[in-house]
Amino acid sequence: LSYKESLQELVLVYESTGCYSRPLEEFCQKKEINCFKVGAYQSASFSKTIKNRNKTDKVDARMLSAMQILVGKGDIKIPYRDDDAHQLRSYIKYYQSLNKEKTRQKNYLEAAEINQEDDYILKQVRKRIKQIDKEQENLMALSMKLIKANTEYLNAYENITSIKGLGQKSGIVLLYLFLRYPNVVTQASDLDDFIQKVDGYEY
Repeated sequence: LSYKESLQELVLVYESTGCYSRPLEEFCQKKEINCFKVGAYQSASFSKTIKNRNKTDKVDARMLSAMQILVGKGDIKIPYRDDDAHQLRSYIKYYQSLNKEKTRQKNYLEAAEINQEDDYILKQVRKRIKQIDKEQENLMALSMKLIKANTEYLNAYENITSIKGLGQKSGIVLLYLFLRYPNVVTQASDLDDFIQKVDGYEY
């Protein structure tokens, strides 16, 4: 009983980008331990404020402990990880990396055509671009399969894509953003610009 009571009073402070953050969140969720999650920007800003020049494990630990002065009422909570949302994030992040690779390949192809490079090179680059397109199609299919298997996700996705100008890719990314940051993503003042950024996954 005393062990459980001590856990209820305990608050773990950690950086969201730390290598230990995921296992720690899973442990705290299972044991129902309260946490204060510190973002990378928040940590860097606080470090500059207190003129923390040395970066070691001990110094970082003291800094995180000192950050308790910034904690608000809603900041301390038991972490919860939505496995479906995390899986959706994996698809999105890989799609993003493929987008970047495709841009590089297209730029290379354009330069190679201008410089009349060997036909074998041109063939291989075009082949890779087609492979990327196919991989991205598969990622969209996997994302939609996951969304359709979850009634709550599907309803949210359909509501999002009912907005004029928002297609499948934008809808999937926005759904994930709303799932991950429900209290942060509230409105888009410039919808056209927002849609463009979402399509490019600049988040």
